Amino acid sequence: MDKILKLINKIKEFEDIDEFIDAKAIKTSSIVTAFWVRFKCKYACGNYNTTLDCPPYSPGPEEMSELLKCYDDAILIKCSNHEAPSKIAINLEKIAIGMEFYKAISFGAGSCKHCVKCNLKSCINRSITRPSMEACGIDVVQTAKNNGYNMVDKKDKTLYFFGLVLLK
Repeated sequence: MDKILKLINKIKEFEDIDEFIDAKAIKTSSIVTAFWVRFKCKYACGNYNTTLDCPPYSPGPEEMSELLKCYDDAILIKCSNHEAPSKIAINLEKIAIGMEFYKAISFGAGSCKHCVKCNLKSCINRSITRPSMEACGIDVVQTAKNNGYNMVDKKDKTLYFFGLVLLK
């Protein structure tokens, strides 16, 4: 657990992270996957089938559930901007691998915005993009709640965005 806390503290060294609010070590058993999340991507999001990090190209909830079985620990990242969780998660993933978490993999928030139009054949920005939690069937709202976070601040109605780094 000390290594995970050291990793979380590395976030403070990142540049341009004004949107970062908090991060905490969590157990992967608190991460919820659900079929309805993917269904919502398909029918309620204009980015469906437009990038390689969105459905139908991203892993689904069944595949994500299997992946989660390979991990015990994770870091959940809370931000006030939809782009920050992805950036922070990818940077943490790279640092984690150097800290002997060789299975580290990250997930961001929202769809990829690195290309004007995704070629849908081969990502040219794979080193700086990952699928979002929701694109992989993770119920972000319930996962956040399970770990003491709310998606929306009840007082000022601020919407929060989350990223995730799986660690092993």
